[in-house]
Amino acid sequence: MGLTRFPHGVSSFGIPIFGEGLGILSLAAGNIYYLVTAKASTNPYYVKLDENGISDANIFTTLPTAYAATTTRQNDIIIVTPGTYTETESTAWAKDNVHLIGVGVGSPVSDWTLTQGMPVFTTATTDCANIVNITGERNSFQNVIFENYGNNAACLAAVLLNGYGNSFYKCAIQGIMTAGQIAEAACCSLDIAAGGHYPYLEDCIIGQCQWGTRTSTTQGHLRFSGAGSSGPSNGEFRNCKLLSHAETVGVPMVVTVAKYAWDRYWTFDNCIFYNFWTNWADKCNRVFYLHVMPGTSSMILQNCTAVGYDEWQTSDHGEVFATAMPIVGVGGGLARQPTAPVGT
Repeated sequence: MGLTRFPHGVSSFGIPIFGEGLGILSLAAGNIYYLVTAKASTNPYYVKLDENGISDANIFTTLPTAYAATTTRQNDIIIVTPGTYTETESTAWAKDNVHLIGVGVGSPVSDWTLTQGMPVFTTATTDCANIVNITGERNSFQNVIFENYGNNAACLAAVLLNGYGNSFYKCAIQGIMTAGQIAEAACCSLDIAAGGHYPYLEDCIIGQCQWGTRTSTTQGHLRFSGAGSSGPSNGEFRNCKLLSHAETVGVPMVVTVAKYAWDRYWTFDNCIFYNFWTNWADKCNRVFYLHVMPGTSSMILQNCTAVGYDEWQTSDHGEVFATAMPIVGVGGGLARQPTAPVGT
């Protein structure tokens, strides 16, 4: 059998071979489905799929309908073409090993609904508390943007994570974008619930620093919302940016809501925590707002930087550990203007 064209696969006997960071899925891919913003002759992605012989039954225009076509535990893949997908209902992602892959390449930074070549899932309806509610296991989400900009306190998060071992690569996960969300403690960008064990996020953006000036001192863009006797454990954030816009001193970036909202270790490796304050008149006083800890939990900061904050934490009852960034201590990794001469 000769070479085949994308999207059937660029080389191997009909097996799809994907680009940047996606090759491993091609080794045992299940069924392939496609998302376009419209099934119309004016949509070049839809036209190209049709030219390449993709059945119209495998092409969808909303995330819930594409997800419904997949089968759990066979590495089915939803390929998302660039554009804005305005969702009116939350997708309850309960299946395992189902993957959502955007074909936009580059940084996941976006200008709200201006996609600039990336697939963007947005919502503005109170019927969509979360764009995706993930309870399934070992799914991956790559090269896509999730934005919850519903102007209501019921529009809680872009992503609610409540399943084991899910991964995110080059995704933007953004909430708290409107006046109706900025003061609501339960609103966030990424909500990790009790079942959200072992997530892996790499080259992702959590939150945003351009829309919605946050005011709640118990609200975080990254929220651990689990309750009970044991929280989610062993998560990793690598090369991620956590972004915020707050002009109230006590507003944190990361918040836990209860004693057992998180457990064991959570690693932040080479991450940036950034809060924008108009004209830099002041700073927020903490990155982490941690409730009383169970004594079994650690937030580990390795090669991280915080800009727009005075301290990593103020309560000092939690377990936040920092490696040399460049020093070990309360000032490690906290950005300052380099105005002092060498040696002072």
